[in-house]
Amino acid sequence: MSVIPLILAGHFEEVGKTFQEAVQPDFDVVYFATSPQAGLADIPVVLKGEIPTSAAATGNKVGSGNLAHGIPRAVVLSGSYDDAFVERLRKAIAAVGKAVPILKLEHSAGATAGAAGGAKPTADKTKAVAERAVKALKKLEDEGKLDGEDDGVYSY
Repeated sequence: MSVIPLILAGHFEEVGKTFQEAVQPDFDVVYFATSPQAGLADIPVVLKGEIPTSAAATGNKVGSGNLAHGIPRAVVLSGSYDDAFVERLRKAIAAVGKAVPILKLEHSAGATAGAAGGAKPTADKTKAVAERAVKALKKLEDEGKLDGEDDGVYSY
């Protein structure tokens, strides 16, 4: 398996960096969206093959910005993104003619990375969530769902 580029959406840069490191070497976080607004504006741009200048301007240190392996083949959302955001994001991605799976963190008991009230999750919880995301991404890869034609939403 070659390196699979992906987009990560979360709120805490430190958590994003831990996640980014935990999914390597099989996956490369190309871009990290730090808010729903940034995600809706920037994710479609990244999927068209451009890294938004806003990422560098804000000093965001998560995301390689490397499109050498192609455009991202999936979007991974942290637990803080709701179903309404997911639907808005799917429409924004479709509007630029792209299709990628969106992985949404399952909110079952013990599944969330963050603490109550939106507090920053610990590094251990972030690594555990990253492991779950890797497992889900590998399953999608095996099923051929990271080929640019699947726009489904999958729990991890």
